Amino acid sequence: ECMSLIGGNLPGTLVGAAPGADFMLYRAEETGQERYVEEDWVAAAIERAVDSGAQVISISLGYRYDYTDGSPDLAYREFDGRTRPSSLAALGAARRNVLVSVSMGNEGGLAGPANPATLSAPADADSILGVGMVDRSRKRCGYSSTGPSADGRIKPDLVSMGINNCTVAVAATDTPSPDIDELAGTSFAAPAMAGVAALLRQLAPDKSAEEIRQAMLRTADNHGSPENLVGYGLVDAAAAAQALGAPVSPPLAEQGLSRLYVRGGIDPIILDWEPGAAKPSLQLSDLSGRRIPIAVTAVGSQLYVQPDRALRTGIYIARVR
Repeated sequence: ECMSLIGGNLPGTLVGAAPGADFMLYRAEETGQERYVEEDWVAAAIERAVDSGAQVISISLGYRYDYTDGSPDLAYREFDGRTRPSSLAALGAARRNVLVSVSMGNEGGLAGPANPATLSAPADADSILGVGMVDRSRKRCGYSSTGPSADGRIKPDLVSMGINNCTVAVAATDTPSPDIDELAGTSFAAPAMAGVAALLRQLAPDKSAEEIRQAMLRTADNHGSPENLVGYGLVDAAAAAQALGAPVSPPLAEQGLSRLYVRGGIDPIILDWEPGAAKPSLQLSDLSGRRIPIAVTAVGSQLYVQPDRALRTGIYIARVR
């Protein structure tokens, strides 16, 4: 389910952020229980992934609460990014030029005077992306865990977006044919962010993991006033790519097919086009394959695509005929 948000490639059903990426999968959990030792296994998996050449790591695990063998919850003071074994491994990966995306956790409801922050490890690590979740209105989902880290750093770093009730569409794994489920949790925010990171690494291969991470933070929608509910805010992949000096939108005539992220509403979609070229025959559809009637106007080096109705925020497919 998490992997589908990065590598899903079911046209008309669900296409992940980076379906052309190569993957290494590591299992570090015993699903029937939760014990301290499992965090050591995650640390080992991070180290092995880095040694094997990973450029982006996505982790939808967290360690602090609800141990099934009777072990106590971990104390907040341990979440300083340099105490827990998984956090040290994540920091080590970042220092070796790997971009690490980690779910913040779903314990936001536990916050209170005696529990000022609810993040878990390894989301507390420095130089990584601890990822929370907001809804379509950009309001924090109540379950999304909070910061700061025990040493006072802003957490989460960024947030990803679910739909209004904070669920995310993912490809189901328990059906014999491709199917879609809607599930909730920051476990799905982390792979969405990792998919963006993979695209940015492809667009800007000469940039380090930290340069890409900083570009994502600086261009997010709350970067001017980061805080410990949504961090630096909702990521803007196109703005981050531009900040890195990467080519974002080659002319549609060269692409033939383009995936577009559209902010909801009735405003026109503006696409790059070859100056002076004839207006193309352009088709727009949603991810289920439904065609959306549009009017297309060429103005200089841009196309103004006006849908005949308000669109929901999401990913759309443009095809040039």
